[in-house]
Amino acid sequence: MTSLCMRPARVRMFVAYMADAALEFDHSVTPQSTLDRIGHKSCHPYTAVWQKISLFYERMDMQAMCDSEITDMWNAASRVGFKYKYGNKQVAANKVQQAIKAWRDCGWYRYEQQRDGRRKTAAKLAYPAIAIGGLMFGVFIPPA
Repeated sequence: MTSLCMRPARVRMFVAYMADAALEFDHSVTPQSTLDRIGHKSCHPYTAVWQKISLFYERMDMQAMCDSEITDMWNAASRVGFKYKYGNKQVAANKVQQAIKAWRDCGWYRYEQQRDGRRKTAAKLAYPAIAIGGLMFGVFIPPA
């Protein structure tokens, strides 16, 4: 069972496009910054979009799939459409293509790619910082 946030950005985007095609998001929402979304009094609209994507991900049982299975599902969906299990809805391939275009036109695609770059940078910096902290303060590993 893999959480959506632990998937590579490419796979997260495939899921997002399919969710958008099935659920038809409001593309006038702007992502803003993470701090703006955290400081928002209620649920920020862009956060709500990702909550809907996560719900779609769960309802389509994608958490049990590997990345290549989701990619295969995406490839088929972008060519012939797909069946959204929740609500028994058939989503046409042109809806998927419209979702891709909408994500690029409204800037969500670019934002998610930049966000993924920041995540990778943070991960690269975190490991050495933890290692240095462990050396500086000593790491106690209890005997077995």
